Amino acid sequence: MVMSTDSLKNDSRQKISPLFYMLDSKNKKAEIRTENYLKNITSAPSSSLSFESKAKVRQEFDSFKNMFILLGGLLCAVIGIIGILNFVNAVLTGIMSRKHEFAMLKSIGMTNRQLRRMLIYESLFYSVSSSVVSLITSVIFVVLTKRLFENIFWFFNGHFVILPVLLVAPVFIILSCIIPMLMYGNTEKQSVVDTLRDFV
Repeated sequence: MVMSTDSLKNDSRQKISPLFYMLDSKNKKAEIRTENYLKNITSAPSSSLSFESKAKVRQEFDSFKNMFILLGGLLCAVIGIIGILNFVNAVLTGIMSRKHEFAMLKSIGMTNRQLRRMLIYESLFYSVSSSVVSLITSVIFVVLTKRLFENIFWFFNGHFVILPVLLVAPVFIILSCIIPMLMYGNTEKQSVVDTLRDFV
């Protein structure tokens, strides 16, 4: 006769504790066979048994981990796009607001090639300094938050990853060379005299 735990407690009027049995399989095939066997036993209508498999726990944990990876990836992507747009906006604004300065430099003998080179160097300095500041800020953030997240999530192991910085830095460097050339190409169409007259 098979009785549930509650029925046995009521009939025997004694302290009875549920029995928990833990087992492990020697390989993946044995794990699948064991899990199927336990599913058949516990899924029967008359069965009061239940089991929790390692595969199920692993699947739940993977889903939980993938959620963090997805949210973290989306957040990093949004911040990265905002950073690139901010960089482009800063370079464009700097070039457009300095038309008068460029006209004065050209009036005293500075060539278009020298102006382009100056703008590229300025943009490169801006991108390299931004990358260095981002690198230092990331290291400080990891050091400050590593212990906090390790205490909250038992599976979390914080470590600094330099790969994102190395992937984004070339993008900024390429933009630093392309954007000044394109924008200055639009501004140099206007003659020096007309540009200086506009600011008089």
